[in-house]
Amino acid sequence: MTTTASHVHVDEWLTLRQVADRLAVALVTVSTWWRDNEFDRPPPGEPDNIWYRAPYGSATGYDRRLGGRLVNPAALDTFVPPSQRSRACVAAAGRLIADEAAAFVGCSVPHLNRAAQLGDLLFTVVEGVRAFDRADLETWRTTPTPTGRPRRSLDSERNKAVRPGPLLSFSDAWRLLGYADRASITRLVQRGRLPVVFDERGRKRVNRSDVEALVAEREARMAKREARA
Repeated sequence: MTTTASHVHVDEWLTLRQVADRLAVALVTVSTWWRDNEFDRPPPGEPDNIWYRAPYGSATGYDRRLGGRLVNPAALDTFVPPSQRSRACVAAAGRLIADEAAAFVGCSVPHLNRAAQLGDLLFTVVEGVRAFDRADLETWRTTPTPTGRPRRSLDSERNKAVRPGPLLSFSDAWRLLGYADRASITRLVQRGRLPVVFDERGRKRVNRSDVEALVAEREARMAKREARA
């Protein structure tokens, strides 16, 4: 065994297959995490020099008798998958990532990112992503634009009436879905979830029926979550 002594008996450690089953991910994914020392990383918000060996022992080890590569089950209590680590680290720092910040101030994510790029909105970088402080967001929201006009609120845009007809613009589709920003429609199109059609003027549109199907799907997911709560 290549780890220090553990309060969890070695025979109780998990193989990578058991970790994959417990986390509901592919074995190759867990193997990559083990190889990249993801299980050995400290929890989000903890300094890099904090090593959570005590009181559980090392996070990973190797024992040929038990099948080779192993993971201490206690390490899974604080494990955050790499795809979620940036968001978790930003949250641990008491800040918001771009989509959360945009919802907080009531604007679109592209508009928020443009303000950050231009230096109008302060931010820090945590785990490679922009992180915004709520106080800075409040200041930016209440500061007039260079023209002296108040900043356009995403809420006022969202509350505009959806125009009738079988075809919807991306903006109308966004309002009908109630998503956080208009860019969400573009992402749905890119992922093939929302087919694009063209109207008589050659403009990109989406079918109202497809958008309403996504609305029904979203409401069904929310109902399931509420039922489990």
